[in-house]
Amino acid sequence: MISQAKQRPASRYRNPADRSPSSRGRMRPVPLILALSSAILWASAGSAQQPEPQYIRDYKEKGLPAVGKHIEFEDHGAFPPRPKDMRLSVGAKAEVKAGPEVPIERLISQSRELALRDTRVRSALGSRFAVVGGGPVEPGKGRPLSAESAQTKLNFYSYSRNRAVSVLLDDKKVVAVTVRPQGFQPAETREEVAAAAEIVTKDPRFAKTVKGLIVRGIEASESTGNRLLYLLFYRQEGSPAVFTATVDMVRARVLSAKRVSR
Repeated sequence: MISQAKQRPASRYRNPADRSPSSRGRMRPVPLILALSSAILWASAGSAQQPEPQYIRDYKEKGLPAVGKHIEFEDHGAFPPRPKDMRLSVGAKAEVKAGPEVPIERLISQSRELALRDTRVRSALGSRFAVVGGGPVEPGKGRPLSAESAQTKLNFYSYSRNRAVSVLLDDKKVVAVTVRPQGFQPAETREEVAAAAEIVTKDPRFAKTVKGLIVRGIEASESTGNRLLYLLFYRQEGSPAVFTATVDMVRARVLSAKRVSR
């Protein structure tokens, strides 16, 4: 009896391409990963060793270059500056022409007079009111700027109506009257502070105390109440306040007042 040596059966998959998809999925592509990693490291090492361009090195050493020709001056402390090796025009003067601008105080005064001729303005203001700001309005696009055609806006506060009122004038005519909602309070003016101080000085309770004092004030109204001004009275500029008062401008009366120092 002839004994036959056991032989391992030959693989049916000598060609890797003949393997089944499940078999290919179990292969570990380690050689491919190593090859790609080596290629990336080699490329990065090669780029890191590549020398910088000359202009980059120049920027690092000398800074960024100035645009245009470099200008040196004869004396850095002189004014106006005098550039070296450059001839300057002697006696040349820039011609500056001012526009036909009207002083703001005169403009407001003139506009106030024009506005009060309009029945709509008088109806919105009532009998007691004050101008609390105003001035020229920038012309719209394509419109020339001139004193004759400029628009002017005036801000009033009507103590009779307890409302702020805006009036727009164009070519010396009232073109819009806007009554602001209740609670809108424009900033105080020096004239309004002076009017509030006069209310205090006419009150017999405080007339002697505030006589001859300097006054400053600020608008201090509540959101839905009357227009109030808070006043501080001083003996002289830079000294502490000696007296304070809160004035209701709508009712023209002092709400509260007290001495704060002597």
